[in-house]
Amino acid sequence: MQNVLSMRHSNVAKHNDAIFRIFMSQQIVITARSVIDGYWLLHCQQMEMEHLEEYTQYVFANYMWTYGSPILIVIGTIGNVLSIVVLLRPRLRKSTTMFYLTCLSFGDLFTLYTGLLRYWIHSAFKIDVRNLSNGACKVHTFLVYLWLDFTVWVLVSVTVDRCISVSLPFRVKRLCTIQRSRIVVTIIWGIMFIKNMHFFWTLSLVETWKYSCGGSSPAEIHFLHFVWPWLDMATFCIIPFTIMIVCNIKIIYKMVKAQRKLHAHNKSFQNENATEHMNDFQRQISYSPNCLSAQHPSPQNTSTSRRERPICRNVTTSSTPGTSKISSLTAMLLAVNTVFLITTLPVQVLLIGEEYWFPNRDISAEQIAWYSFWWALVNMLQYLNNSIHFVLYCLTGPRFRHELRGIFRRKTRVGVMKEQTQTEF
Repeated sequence: MQNVLSMRHSNVAKHNDAIFRIFMSQQIVITARSVIDGYWLLHCQQMEMEHLEEYTQYVFANYMWTYGSPILIVIGTIGNVLSIVVLLRPRLRKSTTMFYLTCLSFGDLFTLYTGLLRYWIHSAFKIDVRNLSNGACKVHTFLVYLWLDFTVWVLVSVTVDRCISVSLPFRVKRLCTIQRSRIVVTIIWGIMFIKNMHFFWTLSLVETWKYSCGGSSPAEIHFLHFVWPWLDMATFCIIPFTIMIVCNIKIIYKMVKAQRKLHAHNKSFQNENATEHMNDFQRQISYSPNCLSAQHPSPQNTSTSRRERPICRNVTTSSTPGTSKISSLTAMLLAVNTVFLITTLPVQVLLIGEEYWFPNRDISAEQIAWYSFWWALVNMLQYLNNSIHFVLYCLTGPRFRHELRGIFRRKTRVGVMKEQTQTEF
């Protein structure tokens, strides 16, 4: 009988420790345990929030979520809507680059409203949309990762498109078409859909002292915390970064090489033109307003000089409209890629290192405060990338600025015409 009681006591202790570890992984603290009629009654309480408020970094993290999120959402909404309107203008929508950027603007809007909006609602109203139901837990997580991945790979596609345009200018019209671009975007969306489908069976609404969205089994928890971050970093960060960096280096190399060739051609043309036409230039210099010195023709050559039509060749050539167009698109793309690399890399680094840098972030108030601060900061940087593409287009894209001004000028002219018509009547 004593052996049986000792075995039962050992099993109860093991069961007790297992439950304790599970609850600790769900960010709760167990304060008391008792046995009544063979059932465990776990009296749990949430870590006191007043204690966390003592940490400045935790307070600053809440400020970022509460006040920074709506600012980025408003800026991103206005900017992306204007980008879509401008990029769909007749002069721009025939370009494959503009088609990709239009898809990118749609993806940025969905990303802001599925990802960042959830954090703002949770910070402002203490409601987590993922914890409303088991379906919301699965679907919302799936949508956030889907649109984040979609925007990244659309940016990769437009980078490859520009690389082909610069590297193979005589084959670009055959290789880069609107129809092929639509197929590429569809394939990207389908692959990202399949990649993130695992959330429908690896995530569920777990019931502890409260409902939370997470893995319900040790295998699922291990996959979500130690395997999935590496897979996600490979497809969201490492592979896209590598492709974009290689393409950008090739684009810059081709552009520099083309500029050197153009400069060498201009210099050769200047020397040849100066040698062959020096006599004509000296004879006609007095009739040209663009020449540097003024020489009066001799009396015997006056009649001949007046009968001749003065022609002063401009030995400096400017870039053609096609070259200028390619350069502006390339500059705009390089700016978008650079901002993407800077703003999205930190969140991936944190997702990889959080289990190693903050191992006690579930029970240590100090680690919770620091983790909350860094998590808020890297997410703000990530969603900043989805909010400021319109600003980058305006700063680096002359064609984009021209079309944007055209929209407002047209509205202004329409408004003036309406006022004149009403006045006449």
